[in-house]
Amino acid sequence: MDQTVTLLVTAVCLFGTALGLRYRVYVLVPAGLAVLIMSAIAQVIWKKMAGWGVPGALALVIVLNLGFVLGLFLRAGAAFWYTHKIGRLFASSCRSSTRRSDDAGRDGSSEGAGTTATIAPRDLAKESFRR
Repeated sequence: MDQTVTLLVTAVCLFGTALGLRYRVYVLVPAGLAVLIMSAIAQVIWKKMAGWGVPGALALVIVLNLGFVLGLFLRAGAAFWYTHKIGRLFASSCRSSTRRSDDAGRDGSSEGAGTTATIAPRDLAKESFRR
């Protein structure tokens, strides 16, 4: 494969990945149209892409969609990692219970010391995906 074609396919894949990291699936319609227009322009300008025609343009749209899916997986992995990291932080702070006495000298553990709430990493992951 020629270097310009490799560069074009790589750029379209990275463009799809960037879109997948940030936007919802609805952005694929204008992005797909932009890729089709760019493919038509590239076929007119570059002699090496002149024979691609419709299958080449559709291949670039498929590469855009694959890049978008890769971006979605990266976004989901980052959200899972982040919530798992935050969940461990909160779980360790909820487990360590310190007892302090209040100003009157009474033991603070006898009044208002109910069960402590723990936050599981699964709960945080569910909350991050609801956005």
